[in-house]
Amino acid sequence: MPTNFLILPLLAGFLFVNISHRFRFRAQRLDGYRLLLESAFAGAVLVTAARILVVGFRYTPWWASIHRLWIEGIGNIPYLGTGVIAVLLGGCGPWLWNHRPGRRTFWRDFGGYFRHFPRTWKRTNESNTEAAIDREIKAHGDGLIKLLQYAATRERLISVTLDNGKWYAGEVGESLNLDPQEAYFRLLPLFSGYRDKDTLRLIQVLSYAGIYLRKDVDKREFEVTIPLKGIKTASLWNQGAYEEHNREIVAQDSVPGSADETGKAETETGGLLGALLAGLVVIAGLWRGRARRRGGRG
Repeated sequence: MPTNFLILPLLAGFLFVNISHRFRFRAQRLDGYRLLLESAFAGAVLVTAARILVVGFRYTPWWASIHRLWIEGIGNIPYLGTGVIAVLLGGCGPWLWNHRPGRRTFWRDFGGYFRHFPRTWKRTNESNTEAAIDREIKAHGDGLIKLLQYAATRERLISVTLDNGKWYAGEVGESLNLDPQEAYFRLLPLFSGYRDKDTLRLIQVLSYAGIYLRKDVDKREFEVTIPLKGIKTASLWNQGAYEEHNREIVAQDSVPGSADETGKAETETGGLLGALLAGLVVIAGLWRGRARRRGGRG
């Protein structure tokens, strides 16, 4: 192949690496030189496969007519057809593979897959994308990224304390990836507050659960964007366990007949109501998630 046509195999490899779910999220972690090497290796494999197809196609009855049209339209340029086929393989091959259905789902409802083809085609791509991100983060993500991904995919609440003392507990707004340029993530808070600067004790201030249950409220307006570097601590969050632990602390610190017992009782009642509303919001989210998964399997 002439050296000026080596750009075609390199382009084919670059398309393959950046379109395929299997390699795209891994490629986000690579610097320029390593990405170039992986693209060159993928291009070499693709151009070899393309050359085998071209040689094999010569033994078909359509070769003579197609070859004549190629020569008349483009010219007799050595190995140009091989390079073009390599680019097509690098672009179309992974795109089709990204939309592949699961074997069990496909064979269990073969007719339903094609009956609702445009919708199932889109859903299989989305599910394969999420599975590829989850697999890559489990293999190469750090502890914080893995925790956020687990909370996002399992629909679990997460608690984060920022370096300025602010505290949030809520749902991760979207799946993450390993792109170094994406240094932020979105969180839909259910509770917010701060940590005491001296004792670091958590103090809840706001509960958003009751607001989210209103029909005239768009929850997306309450999402906060948090920098990953600004997180001091993070963990899964269980509001019920927090309320139980907080009641034990209040019971130990309270003195019978003190003037602030009424205020503490009101605080505990408000906390229980907030926990109940938060539970309703989480149950509603889980129900919608299960409904979407049932629709995807259908």
